[in-house]
Amino acid sequence: MYKILGLIPISIAGSLIIKGLVKGLEQNGCNVRECHINNFNKDTLAEFKPDFVIGYDYAHFMVPSVENIIYELNIPVVHYFADAPLSKFSHGGDTSLFNKLSNSNGIVFCWDKHYLNDFNNNSFYLPIGIDTDAYNCDSLLLDDHDLSDKIVFVGRPLTEKRISLLCEVIKKFSENLLIYSYKRHFESSLDYIKQNKLLDYKYLNHYENCYRGFLNNEKELASVYSNVAIILNITVEQGVSSINYRVFEALACDGFLISDYTNDIAEYFNNGEDLIFYSDKDDLLNKISFYLRNESIRKNISPNAQNKLIKHHTVRERAKYLIATLKKYIEYDL
Repeated sequence: MYKILGLIPISIAGSLIIKGLVKGLEQNGCNVRECHINNFNKDTLAEFKPDFVIGYDYAHFMVPSVENIIYELNIPVVHYFADAPLSKFSHGGDTSLFNKLSNSNGIVFCWDKHYLNDFNNNSFYLPIGIDTDAYNCDSLLLDDHDLSDKIVFVGRPLTEKRISLLCEVIKKFSENLLIYSYKRHFESSLDYIKQNKLLDYKYLNHYENCYRGFLNNEKELASVYSNVAIILNITVEQGVSSINYRVFEALACDGFLISDYTNDIAEYFNNGEDLIFYSDKDDLLNKISFYLRNESIRKNISPNAQNKLIKHHTVRERAKYLIATLKKYIEYDL
């Protein structure tokens, strides 16, 4: 079986995704090592001699020294994209990375079918998977007290779509909404709200008070998701048809999820049985109000999706598909 180096990125989401794939590859019998991109050196790669490297988005192209080493040793690279290839989320403002990837022999796996034709490389659809074992925690690890009536949003409260909906939620559920994110991301959203006058002084104060800090690991996240009433998913604009990581994390924690609609979520999970879809602002607010009042209905919905997740959407299943797809490409290059 293959020897694989997992190149861990700086990105939090990317790190979770690549570490998950590393575990899935190990579960499929591969010999895998992890190396953070900031600690990458030629000796590590030369000593391990991997059959290929797997990294997030533009992977080794993000750091010139890493790019030079991999080029010198001629190691095949697999790129897992969970960001739009031409967005700042993936290239960080360095648009030359797309051309570098296009001129390489890198193989691409992408979380959203919408972008497959954007790549000039061999590219394949592979939805995000999750390590369900990492989210086994139902006790509260943080200082928050009773969360049974709380609505939680975890992640970047950025982009116009997310900020506008969070502002609507805070207006109606000022005492219920909690946001966990990097402080700088929350402060950026606060600046955006002030600049665009989306909230008056009263609700702006409520919005500031809903911030609860950053969740450092899967156990902390699970301790929140397992204890709140509602987990809110607002798919960022780049997620045209895909399932984002928040959906899988919420369901892995047996959490009750209210999400906007995407084709992929609807393909794998049933509205009203596994989770709840909302169509627009008013529909979201009405459904939050209804489900906050009906705990028994919430409790009957969330376990259904968790069972599907464990059966069909683990990192082991994703890695199995990745290996099978790569065989006809990697073996010719070895």
